[in-house]
Amino acid sequence: MIATRFMRFIGIARACGRATIDLLPEHGKGPLNALFRWFESLIEPFPETPATQPPSGLWRFIAYFSRPHWPIFAAIAVGAASYALVELWLFSVLGRLIDALGTHTPATLLAEEGTTLILAACATVMLPVLALLFNMTLHQGLFGNFPAKLRWLFHRYLLEQSAAFYQDEFAGRIATKMMQTAVAVRDAMAKLTDVFVYVGTYLIGILALVISLDPLLAIPFTVWLVLYGLGVRWFLPRFKQVSERQSDARSVLTGRVTDAYAHIHTVKLFAHAQREAAWARRAMEDFREPVDAQMRLATLYEAVFTTLYAALLLSTGALSLWLWHQGDVGAGAVAVCVALVLRLEGMSHWIGWELNHLFENLGTVHDGAKMLARPVQITDPVAPKPLQFQRGDIHFDRISFAYPGQAGVFKDFDLNIRGGEKIGLVGISGAGKSTLVNLLLRLFDLNSGQITLDGQAIHRLAQHELRAQIGVVTQDTALMHRSVYDNIVYGRPEATRDDVLRAARQARALDFIEELQDSA
Repeated sequence: MIATRFMRFIGIARACGRATIDLLPEHGKGPLNALFRWFESLIEPFPETPATQPPSGLWRFIAYFSRPHWPIFAAIAVGAASYALVELWLFSVLGRLIDALGTHTPATLLAEEGTTLILAACATVMLPVLALLFNMTLHQGLFGNFPAKLRWLFHRYLLEQSAAFYQDEFAGRIATKMMQTAVAVRDAMAKLTDVFVYVGTYLIGILALVISLDPLLAIPFTVWLVLYGLGVRWFLPRFKQVSERQSDARSVLTGRVTDAYAHIHTVKLFAHAQREAAWARRAMEDFREPVDAQMRLATLYEAVFTTLYAALLLSTGALSLWLWHQGDVGAGAVAVCVALVLRLEGMSHWIGWELNHLFENLGTVHDGAKMLARPVQITDPVAPKPLQFQRGDIHFDRISFAYPGQAGVFKDFDLNIRGGEKIGLVGISGAGKSTLVNLLLRLFDLNSGQITLDGQAIHRLAQHELRAQIGVVTQDTALMHRSVYDNIVYGRPEATRDDVLRAARQARALDFIEELQDSA
């Protein structure tokens, strides 16, 4: 008998396991998976729309990316409010049932309160269904694709930035801000439309419920709510300020660590491991300071609001018992008030941390927007002229150029290079040889003058079309963290495998490439 039941249990477990596996994306079977896929398709993660400059300012930046998906955020808000209202209605049913138990016999209870009990049972059964649809909207509709879309748009916009933009920032810092800001925008909007709509509905509903029991019962709840709001108003700006400092310090730390890892050969060559450790430690110490400040605020926050909760529980319990003693309310009202206070105890701590996380996310967004909303300095003309390549004549026509905040490199410089002509630029380090090539490639814009290619001003051409006509062997070898094959075809993506092999042979690199373990 026991063995039979055990085998039956094993069979049920296996069936549940198969059902769980079917929910994985790679299996994709069944109606539930179809529902998952529908919610997952609500936001296109990789739109082909142009990556334009977002507005500066915290709320304008968030609204710019959230506005196209307002139906999803509205659905989340409606779901959160509905869930809170159903919970509060069940509390009121509980109080009504407790009063009914004291005044009705079992026979009359069902006759008088049967409809209410059936509705309460239906509402309880519907809560998991509502929660499922709500969580699908939140998790499948928003959590995955929304930050993916933002990362895609941020990355494409950052690729349009000029070379000067990347000279002024750590690559790791830029990447960190791009990744963090996408998630922070999502979390901030999720908390505003989910957590705080739910909490706001709940608090308003609590006041309405206790007023319906007896207006006097609203006094301790109202006083608690006012004091809680004042406390939040005092704490949250400080949380926001600390969060912004923490986000910026984290980016600096990531940038320094990434810089050391990216140039590990230089670190090893000069035996500067200890020096790099000290350099990173200063950033780690700078990062720890706002973390300590944030944790101190968190401890004070918990202490203050635990005191407020204790005062609410004591005052509400005493007042409801006094009203019951006076005959103004029934036992159900006492039970409901105490239950609501106990519910608020857990909710108040939860609200506090959610507010803390909200402002931490807002601080991250505010910090990231300063970088991500910068205008692109070097842009293509609105209607670029097609390049008419003829002989390749290059003319630097009385050009002047200076790096920002530095002395001028060129002033009224003039140079003609005829098509097919071979020239050499000779000068001391820093004389401007590389700068001249970068100006021809339009990696920087001139202060005055112009550069022409076959008589066509390069600033009137599309940048990619100009650079496609110029071959450059740079001073520093730059290999992408990709396969050898991908590096060879980087400048000519349409090249075939035979083209790649031919190029490798011409460079006398094929032999050692074939010996690599990860060669394509």
